[in-house]
Formats: sequence, C-alpha cells, structure tokens
Amino acid sequence: MTNPEDIVEELLERKGWRGLFPSQALAVDKGLLTSSSNFVIIAPTASGKTGIAELAMIQSLREGRRIAYLVPLSSLINDKIDEFNHFQDEHTIYPTEDTEDFKDADIVLMTFEHFYRNALLRPDIISTFGLVIVDEFHVLYNKLRGFNLEKVLTLIKLFKIRTICLSATFENKDLISEWMNAEIIFIPKELRSIELTHEYINLSEIPNPIKVDTLFRELNSRNLPPVIIFCHRRQDTQARAEKFHGLLRDVVNPPRTIRDTFSEILGRSIFTEEEQSLIECITKGVAFHHSGLRRDIRSYIEETFKERKLNHLFATTGLAYGVNFPAKTVVLYDIDFWDFRQGRQENIPVYLYLQMAGRAGRPQYDDVGYAYVVAKDTDQLERRIPEYLEGQIEEAISHIGYDDYFQKTILELIFAGKNRDQDILSFFKETYFNFLSEKESQQLVPFNLFDTVQRHTEILFKNGFLVSEGAAGYRLTDLGQVSIDFLFKSYIPYELTPFVHLDRYLDKVGEVQYNFNLIYSMFKIFEDINTAKIPRRRSDAIDAVFRRRGRSKKQTGHAEYSSYATYYGWIENIDEVMIEDRFLVHAHPIALKARELRRLLDVYRALAEKKLFDIPEEFEVLCDRIYYGVTEEELPFVRKRGIGRDTVRSLRSYCQSVLGTQGYSGSVLNVLCQLFQSAGEEGFMKTHVPYINGVGPKRAEIILSVVKEQLEIDT
Repeated sequence: MTNPEDIVEELLERKGWRGLFPSQALAVDKGLLTSSSNFVIIAPTASGKTGIAELAMIQSLREGRRIAYLVPLSSLINDKIDEFNHFQDEHTIYPTEDTEDFKDADIVLMTFEHFYRNALLRPDIISTFGLVIVDEFHVLYNKLRGFNLEKVLTLIKLFKIRTICLSATFENKDLISEWMNAEIIFIPKELRSIELTHEYINLSEIPNPIKVDTLFRELNSRNLPPVIIFCHRRQDTQARAEKFHGLLRDVVNPPRTIRDTFSEILGRSIFTEEEQSLIECITKGVAFHHSGLRRDIRSYIEETFKERKLNHLFATTGLAYGVNFPAKTVVLYDIDFWDFRQGRQENIPVYLYLQMAGRAGRPQYDDVGYAYVVAKDTDQLERRIPEYLEGQIEEAISHIGYDDYFQKTILELIFAGKNRDQDILSFFKETYFNFLSEKESQQLVPFNLFDTVQRHTEILFKNGFLVSEGAAGYRLTDLGQVSIDFLFKSYIPYELTPFVHLDRYLDKVGEVQYNFNLIYSMFKIFEDINTAKIPRRRSDAIDAVFRRRGRSKKQTGHAEYSSYATYYGWIENIDEVMIEDRFLVHAHPIALKARELRRLLDVYRALAEKKLFDIPEEFEVLCDRIYYGVTEEELPFVRKRGIGRDTVRSLRSYCQSVLGTQGYSGSVLNVLCQLFQSAGEEGFMKTHVPYINGVGPKRAEIILSVVKEQLEIDT
C-alpha cells in the first residue's frame, strides 16, 4: 500500500494547499489511507469532504485502480470535472471530449441511475473499478434518489468494490456501518470552515405571517445578503419574489441589459408574463428559481447569483441538491407542505433543512453563514422549530420497499438476466431494506423476504409485466420489456401503472391513433408530462371542448389544458408567448414536456408493434411535429440541423405576407420552390432570403439545400 505521507504531499501540491483541513487530517488518522475498508464520511458542508475523497483517489490511481465517482444529479458532474481538473494531465476522465466511453477512463463521473444501469447490464466493466466514491450520500433519505442510491450500494456490495461515502448529515450511524461493513468517520460541525449560525424568525404573532413585507423587514434589519429563501411551491417563489421586488427601490441590474440577455437566451424579444416578471425582479437584485423554468434560464439565474448580482433568490427545495451554490444567508420560509400521496400536510424533514442550511456561508467571502427558519404559528414555534435548530435528524429508512419501487427492481433484474428466484433473492438480501427488516424481525416483527418477493411478483403477473417459465425462471412480457427498456434509457421516474393503462388503452382502441384523442389520452395516462395550467384562469373555449367530452369545468384541469395547448398551439408552431396567453398554460416547460411526450409515443409505438398493429405514416408525422413543435409543412426545414421552430415560423410568415402578395401560393416549401424557379439561385439568396427574420448566411444555405432537394424529387 502506498505511503500515506506521499499521498498527502501529492494532494497538497496538486491543490496548492499549505496543509490539510482538520477533517482531512482526521480521516487520515482514522485509517483512510492505511486500510482497504469501506468508509462513510459524515461531515458538514464546506468542511473539506471532497479533499478526503481526493486523498483516496490519489491512492487508488497510484495503485492502478479505476475510480467511479457517483453523484445524484447530472448538474453536479461539471462541477466535479472542474474540481478534478488537476488529474487530467495524467489520467483520463469520463465524461470529457477525449473520453467517449467510460470503460476507457481512469476516473468515471456518473449519476446513481447511470451507474446502476451499467452495473446491471455491463457487469464485466463495472468489476474493473477498484474504488467507488458516493457523493451526497445523505440523499438515501430522499424517496426517489434514495431508492436509486440503495440499488447502487447493493450492487457495489455484491461486486465487493471498496466504497467511500460522503455525507453532510446522517443518523443511524451504527446501522449504516453494519450494513455497508464500513468505518464511520464523523466530522463535528466545529470543523466546518465557515461557522454556521442557526436561528429562527418569529412571525407567529403577526396577523398574516406569510406576508412577504414582514419577512422583508426582518431580513432588512439583519442586512445579510445574498439570501436564498426556500419555498415549497413553484407559484410561491414567483409571487414572493414579485412582492419583494415591489418593496425595493434601487435598481442594481440595468433593465435593458437583462432584457437583451433574455432575448439572446430565448431567441425572441417578446416575453411571457412569467419571463417579464423575472426580468423586472432581476433588475432589483431579486429572482425566482424552480424546475418549471427553462434550463437555460435557470442556469442564467444561478450564474447571476454566483456573480453577486442577485441579493434575494426565492427557490424551491430542489436547489438544495443542485450545483455548488453558496449564499451568505439561507431562509426556510415554508416548513410544511402538502403530500399528495399521503393526502395530508407534512413537515420538511430535518435532514433536508440541514441540506438547505448548508448553502449558507461562502468560503471566499464570509467568516460566518446564517440559516433561519420562519415560524408562522405557535405550534411551529414551540414544537417544530426546536427540532430544526437542534439538528437532530430522522433515522434513514429504506425506500425500496415502496410497492412500485420494489416491483420495478424485480423487472430490472429480470431485464438484466437475473431471472430466477435465487438471483432476485440474492440481490434483495443485500439491500438496506432487508437489513432493516431483519433487524425489526429480531424485535418480534415477522418478516419473510421470499414471501415479500413472491407477493410483488404476483402483482407483476396480474398486471401483465412478466410470466413464469418454470425452472427457466421468469420472462418479461412485451409490456414488461418495453416499459423497462424505456425507463432504463430515459431515467424518467414514471410509475409502472401508467404503462399498464397505456397497454389497455391500445387494446381498447384496437389501432394506432394520430389525432387529438391520442394526445389527450397520453396526458391523462402520464400525468407527469402535463404542463401546469395557470391558476385561477380559465378558457371558455377549452372548457366547452371538454364539456362535450363529458368533463365538467371542475374536472377540466392540467391534462385537458396541456393536451389542447400542445395539439392546437405547440404543433401549430405558435410561439410560447401566445401559447401562454391563449391556452393558459405555463409556456416555459412546454418544449421539455413535448420532448417527453415524444419519447412516450415511442413506447406507444413499440407496444403497438408488439400487437402487430400497422403504424400509419401520419403517426410518424405527428411524432415529428411534437418533437419539433411545427406544422407538417414546416417539417422538411426543422429536420435539418440549424433550423428551429422560431426560424421556420419567420419563414412561413414571409411566404404568406410577402411572397403571397406576389402571386406565390401553396405550402412554405412549394412557395420557395416557385420562388427559386422564377428568381434563380442568386435572386433567391440575395433578393429575398436576407429579409427573413432570423435567417443569416448559414441558415440561408440550409434553406436553399431543402429547396434543391425538393426540386430534385419533383423532377
């Protein structure tokens, strides 16, 4: 084993440090570099956890062993690539431009889901890793991410690869140590490089404690920007940011500059109400951030905050798991939320609060960070707030026992060829779920893993996902194969039930559809692809359409408005501003949702092909229209790289408003072909194309190529 002193010296040289952080020195003292044991490092944010990982990475690389570094979100991968750039001269890193496949890399950066899929389907490559580092290990608490992480850790245990987990917070230290056969290194909060102060803001005696002006006065009196204010609901982030903006006087970012930036990002100069609101907020150093915003807009907000051009950011809790995003102050504004699955009000768990609070304190600017919890009533003040301030987090449970997750795992194992009872049981025996269940069984709570697997297997039989082939094990049905193949490729966490409904819908209709009925049915079956309807606003026209379909106004909601906006707005190439205004759905996510719908239509097609249904050409046209967001006549252009829906909309407008008055008629392509034949190539390129909005020399050449291709076909 490599000399620990040499490893420490190499890290200091690579990082340009004078010495180790106290947390890193403690990890070395506890045997990080002198044993091959697994370790779970529990250390507060900004205490040097990544440096601990890098020490183990240097050791592994010196000994010729490959490394997998796992994170919960793809957005964190770029951060880690930048952080590990000192390795790039001597070692290959995936993903980078120089490394196309992770099997060729010394250091592999992956999300939990990506690693899990490859560990199942490419076990020969995964077994070549000598070290796996799991960052953000505390996401084991989170239902969805915790489920994926537990599967990853289970496979790593089966592969017997050395594992080092990095966590900001964690309870159950003894239990997790036993399950993972790991040494625990606990770094006390006193070793955090930036002191973190936990306090509360008492609004319990205010008549209306949710009023933003009350919070504004409280924060103003403390003068602790930049501040991230965490809210539970998307609409609250915007409403509160707008209110905050109205209470500020000083303009800190030039309005014209912000508008120009948005125009550049969005490719248009007309904005939706939400975009206009965000622009106005940013001019006074306020912004809102949630997953309903376009990814490029969210990235712009994040960069603007990092550049210290924003003083107050209202965000949903998803930002707690995002990129490296420090602030001086963090405020948890909503400590409760409505749990739709449970049908009741729930509190934000302490572990998540601590994750959000960990954003407070910027090493390059501050000596101290501040975390506040807002108390809105006496019960919160007396009962819940002390739990946050004391930081006593909940015990980590297993989420794999949730019915849908358990059943998905069975299907995934069968998909990967682990299709016998013994194969399935061997996996589940190593899970945290089984470990905890056996512990409870020792306390007189009966538990039988085989019975549990059999119960879920019977449900999968009943729903048509698999069949038994006796001694040969289980086999996925067409429905099971198509569903798991899609879920593995997309990493989208749909439940299994919608796939059952889609399969039954196909059987009921008996053919492949390519009309509004199909779009509406997809939005009803897969609720996650709905674009949110704008609250408290209704369209008489849309309500009337669905009233004729037997839906009352009260029943006409997200699915109805989303399907209508997609079919009569998005694929008719109406711009986002008009879609939001005319169809009353939030326009920002509509492009992303349309792409998700397009992928689900691949599932629809695959199931239809398994049933030997004919796939009409009109269905393929509809799929392309949904993907690109254009009319059928505009498809030849957008199928060429470099031409988008905004450009082809300008092209259509020019053909109608200018060329239409000159006697040209027909589809966009027909009009341009007529123009080319009458004006010639030079006239086409110099007299007309330059006057089309959004068409420069490169796009002009692409449009010309489409016209020439069509003329060749016609001749």
